[in-house]
Amino acid sequence: MKSPYLLLPLFATFALTNADANGTVPETGSEPGPTLNATGSVYLHATNMSVDPNTGVPTLWRANLNITEFTVSPAIGVITNSAIGIDSLGGWVENSTWDSTVIFFLNVARNATVDGQKDSGDCYATLGEACVRQYTLDISAAIHAAKISTRPGSNTTSMPTIPPPPESCEYRLSSASIVIHLGSKFVDGAAYVNNRSPVHDASNTTSYQEATTQIWPIVLVQSGKSGINNATGISTSRMSCLRANATTEGSKAIGGVPGAAVHIKVYTWAVIGVTCLVGGLLL
Repeated sequence: MKSPYLLLPLFATFALTNADANGTVPETGSEPGPTLNATGSVYLHATNMSVDPNTGVPTLWRANLNITEFTVSPAIGVITNSAIGIDSLGGWVENSTWDSTVIFFLNVARNATVDGQKDSGDCYATLGEACVRQYTLDISAAIHAAKISTRPGSNTTSMPTIPPPPESCEYRLSSASIVIHLGSKFVDGAAYVNNRSPVHDASNTTSYQEATTQIWPIVLVQSGKSGINNATGISTSRMSCLRANATTEGSKAIGGVPGAAVHIKVYTWAVIGVTCLVGGLLL
């Protein structure tokens, strides 16, 4: 039997919410206000949405990560929150002939997380080139299949079921994910995906270390709306890996991955968590 490294646990609550531009979600009764501790960003390889759906012109968007700590109260403790937002950098086009879907992966294995601390953004260091290329193709095919199955005349695309990772990703990534069919409100740079830790004592830095070392694989798939079911235009897809790479003045430094020296014997490959499908209205 193989002995893979333990997948990092879903230690927090994931939510799709509106947030301030700096990635903070106000807490009722919290004191003092949230403190921005660490940040990160990565370019997302997108398609120029102003061109014909049968022509692909590459452009860049950006995903941003802000990690903050909320003091619930001195007697109760703090919450560590990771907030992710997407900025189209002015490239979003209303009523475009392009569909855009983004997938945030929630669970990267601990050994892959260790490897990914120097990831340049293409996910090769984290997951390996073979995994990145094959899984991106598999995901793009699943989204295309969902598009084909959409009822003719419908203005919304069926949400895809994200396939399990291929063998090349084994013991490095699970398919637990959040899928968002993008509309204009999701690409304005504000934080919409929030990952909150349980309340913990301020002296316990484990949640902070987990948040600042976590790797977030993100796949952006865009397809031109042409032909039957708007499914014959070209499709582009690319995976990028987002992580914290800078801390604010006075914040704790980004350290090592918690529990990196520990690995657990597991006898089956299991997906930890549940895929959450969130359909954003095309505004």
